[in-house]
Amino acid sequence: MSMGKVCLLFLLVCTLCIPANAQSSGRLSGSVVDATGAVVPDAQVHLYLTGGSKPLLSARTNGEGAYAFIGVRPAEYDVIVEVPGFSKAALRGIVVDAARETSVRQIKLELSGVTQEVEVQAGPELVPIGNAEISSTITMTQIDKLPVLDRDPLELIQIQPGVVSNGNSTTVINGLRTSYSNMTLEGINIQDNYNPR
Repeated sequence: MSMGKVCLLFLLVCTLCIPANAQSSGRLSGSVVDATGAVVPDAQVHLYLTGGSKPLLSARTNGEGAYAFIGVRPAEYDVIVEVPGFSKAALRGIVVDAARETSVRQIKLELSGVTQEVEVQAGPELVPIGNAEISSTITMTQIDKLPVLDRDPLELIQIQPGVVSNGNSTTVINGLRTSYSNMTLEGINIQDNYNPR
């Protein structure tokens, strides 16, 4: 066989193989819209084999929100769409046939959850944390306006939170012993620690 015939035979075989190879792959196309139905341009679309961890092909949507993959081998695929500001969307189990275009349903993206950042700044200290002392000052005007007959300041103290008194025992303030309580009048201690009243 001459060299010319060999080259001609080789070109003939190559020419027959090209259409056979081109017909063994398919095409996949679709579109991406948002929740209102508006097209989403420049969305990143990935094509995965079903259960795969790395995309085989990637594309971006055009100005009309359309995308297409060409030269896709016949198999079952997942289409994953990612766009900043939207939740990731997926279509699973799409079967691509050889030498055929597979159109998938429209992918509708939902807005991702709105995150709200709250910044808290330290304000004035309302509860003293430097010590465990609890104190309060009662003015003479407050004593004059007490809703009790004998104007006893201890009666006012007994209606405060953390104060326990049942009338027969000593008054307990925040669980402390009565000897730890200190009542003063104009800076002078007027508390009799041995007399509960």
